[in-house]
Amino acid sequence: MIPQGLVLDVGRYLAALWRACQLEAAARGDGSSARLRLRVVGSLERLRPPGTAAKEQGEEDGEEEWRVEGPGPGVRVAAAGAAEAVEGVQYDAVVVAAGAAAATIVEVAAAALPLQLCQGLTLVMAPGPTAAPAAAPSPTAPPCAPDPAAASCVGGYPGGYPAGRPSLLGQPYLAAQGPGRLVVGATKRYGWSARQALEACMRSEYAAERTRAAEAAEVDATGPGAAPAAAAVADVAVDAMADAAATEALRAAACGVWAPLSGWEVARVREGVRALPPRTSAGSLPLLGRVAPGRSWWLVGGLGSRGLVYHGLLGRLAAEAALSGSEEGLPAELTAWRGVRVGEAVFEAP
Repeated sequence: MIPQGLVLDVGRYLAALWRACQLEAAARGDGSSARLRLRVVGSLERLRPPGTAAKEQGEEDGEEEWRVEGPGPGVRVAAAGAAEAVEGVQYDAVVVAAGAAAATIVEVAAAALPLQLCQGLTLVMAPGPTAAPAAAPSPTAPPCAPDPAAASCVGGYPGGYPAGRPSLLGQPYLAAQGPGRLVVGATKRYGWSARQALEACMRSEYAAERTRAAEAAEVDATGPGAAPAAAAVADVAVDAMADAAATEALRAAACGVWAPLSGWEVARVREGVRALPPRTSAGSLPLLGRVAPGRSWWLVGGLGSRGLVYHGLLGRLAAEAALSGSEEGLPAELTAWRGVRVGEAVFEAP
């Protein structure tokens, strides 16, 4: 328990962070702007600014180049932008911050990043109709812990998480987001590919909000990690069964930590894939630096479960490197990944 700890709603935080970027750009007064374009990128070499590539038939300005094909979990990611690029027109710098899906980009895959990919599921839970009513806390319970013998605490909501009590950090963890919402996590499955990570991202609730009204666009699914459709369907069926079993095991474990949770319902199951960095003499640190020698392509990756810890510092370092065109200002510990061979990388024990 960390009594003074805070629980962050990541979706809201990222939305606010993006809004801050837009406001900061506008405040410069020099015509700068921050624009979000949703697009699957298969190659940095072919990546071009809007309006500088010959349009394919049916492509219009302003279209969101983002699409998920197929119902349910068996989606396939489609990438737009297959048009030929205009010679000599390109971005001044590109920073790849694609997490576990980074190696779906050809040039990043060629860099052979020493990463271990781990898929995880979390449960968003809410009080159900069978949730127990409010009850006084047990006198034997620690003053800063949820009482395992009571469904709620004095002053709390019937059937809700005890008001004023901290979240629990462990395996499983219980992260309270108000009295009526509890995030429980997390399962772990290793050995995922970058393509699977991208598909998991496209299945997320955040992607669904963006794609619901998007126009169809053709997709290049032939990049690194792509699999034949028949194999993909079979893999989805196996994954669904494994996820269902893992979800039930996670819920049972959480109920063992806080018994009243047995009366709650699973409102949503969230899926994510983390990119875990290799363990070195300096610890398990993120990856930072150029994607390829002599190119203005930069990488920020391998944050694992420490994105909130590192993202501000890494963002500043990456921006300074991209603007200066040099790695001289980057800590050597963050560029040491180049000396780690994929087959020889050592990771934290699963």
